[in-house]
Amino acid sequence: MSIAAFGAPEIERFRRALAQHMGLRFDDDKTPLLGGVLATRLRATGSRDADAYLAQISADAAELGDLAKLLSVGETYFFRNRDQFRALEAMLRDRAAAGRRHLRVLSAGCASGEEPYSIAMLARETLGAAGGSGISIVAFDINPEGLRRAGEGRYADWSLRETVPDMQRKYFRSEGKQHVVIDEVRAMVRFEQRNLGRPDPGFWCARAFDVIFCRNVLMYFTPEAARRVVDRLSASLAPGGHLFLGHAENLRGISNDFHLVHSHDTFYYRRRATLEATRIGPSPETALAHAEESPAPGGQPSMPPLADDVSWFEAIARASERIEDLARRSSNGALPPSPPVVAPDPAVRAQEGSGGFAAALELLKQERYADALQMVPADSGEETVDPDALLLRAVLMVGVGDARGAESACREVLRIDELNAGAHYVVALCREQAGDRAAAIEHDRIASYLDPDFAMPHLHVGLISRRRRDIPGARRELALARGLLAREDAARIVLFGGGFGRQALIALCDAELAACGAMS
Repeated sequence: MSIAAFGAPEIERFRRALAQHMGLRFDDDKTPLLGGVLATRLRATGSRDADAYLAQISADAAELGDLAKLLSVGETYFFRNRDQFRALEAMLRDRAAAGRRHLRVLSAGCASGEEPYSIAMLARETLGAAGGSGISIVAFDINPEGLRRAGEGRYADWSLRETVPDMQRKYFRSEGKQHVVIDEVRAMVRFEQRNLGRPDPGFWCARAFDVIFCRNVLMYFTPEAARRVVDRLSASLAPGGHLFLGHAENLRGISNDFHLVHSHDTFYYRRRATLEATRIGPSPETALAHAEESPAPGGQPSMPPLADDVSWFEAIARASERIEDLARRSSNGALPPSPPVVAPDPAVRAQEGSGGFAAALELLKQERYADALQMVPADSGEETVDPDALLLRAVLMVGVGDARGAESACREVLRIDELNAGAHYVVALCREQAGDRAAAIEHDRIASYLDPDFAMPHLHVGLISRRRRDIPGARRELALARGLLAREDAARIVLFGGGFGRQALIALCDAELAACGAMS
């Protein structure tokens, strides 16, 4: 049976079943793959039609394992993302220095075993054979074929491509063209077949692990399934325990149970000591979803490179001053007046939040920052602080040149929502204005990690890098920013562009790149 034998309804029901029972997400471009997998499994199981097969998988764990063989991506290798292993090594040394030599580690979605074996080797390398005996490592995957390979511990050269020769000699023995993990390391890992997409209450015990690796797994889940999985991971981590995700994954919009950690040139997470019910909700970007982009100040899209003594914060403030001057001139008839601001009625005010949130956003689109600030008071008088209103207030404070106030508002946002990329970016602007370029770049890096499509942090790092005469770094970041700006959401340009439209920001990138060429 081929994909042609199935209509869209059968494939859509199969897609929903995979989301329900495995948590997996498949976009429309995967329709041919789903059709082929469905046909293959109907033949293998002898099911009379798609509906009969879908009824079978709902109660057959073994069939889900067979599906995983066809659907999961098992490509991995030893010591993948080495920076994270460097962070784990430092963690092991710190624990040993504090007399805490026992560590409980989970490798969730372990594929063919390279990851948990790497953890075991690192433990022995860091703590010695005796110290390594205090490390408990549990690894699981849904794919039985990957687990079979993991149990055998046999790997080809390609799996050891990031393993240094000394580690190869210590922890593998050669059998023909195969590299076999030594028995002492294999004994440190317990492999199990489990479905991360299902609750499994017998396994997910409170505070069962000190460290969890769940790398390059969440990216394949539906948003709902990813939130449920992270909730289980969080509950099973001891307070202060660490969670490692893949480099393309983060917890923004998924969980507030963790602090973000940036060390050893990598990002990972530390579970909060106490879990609080903090809101993950819409941002001002959501309310600006249909915003039109602002033109460049004065309507001019071309921009020269910024002078070395002018920060991006100052450029934004100066642009807003120019806009205010244009608004003042409009009263003498030189320019058409700005549209009037109409305060929201009580029903709108209640829906958008106190302080005239909707009116402030309208004023922001008009680049009337000082007027907008009047609509978002510093103290709402409510017990619950609204992080969205605080972030909007911070953005407006940047526009009027109040760096101290903007940073204070953003620090409060980050106290509530540590993974707010926009707040980290605004803090970066304020830190540069205060002369702390290192902290500015750190917050920009965090913002870029939390939201890889966010153009403005890359632009800001590029500007700082050129002023520091780091020309290769400036070129890299400015080129990234230029590419991201071309497809950046219009609402986010209105919110974070500092009054500059898309084309003006792209023109600034071009001017800065040209300046880099002149300096090289």
